[in-house]
Order: sequence, then structure tokens, then C-alpha cells
Amino acid sequence: MYSAKNQVDPASTAEDRMTVLNDVSRALAQEAGCASEAKLPAKLPAPTSG
Repeated sequence: MYSAKNQVDPASTAEDRMTVLNDVSRALAQEAGCASEAKLPAKLPAPTSG
């Protein structure tokens, strides 16, 4: 997810931005009729190291 420095709250975190991205993705999948196939989580999962 790209964001310009002047368009992001300086106090926001990567988790904040991922939460927004997840919410938008879920809404888009719902509108597209593929939410069950997308299997996007209701809440942002904990980060994993890899």
C-alpha cells in the first residue's frame, strides 16, 4: 500500500495502514461477490516473521 508522506497521519503505524487495507479488501470482495472465496480475515492477524 503506497501512501504519500503528506497524506498519512505521522502518528499512524504499519498496523493502522494494514487494518485499513484489510477492511477495504473485505468490502471490495463483498461487492464483487467473492468474499467467501477470498477468505479475508475479519480482524488483522498477528504479523508473522518469515
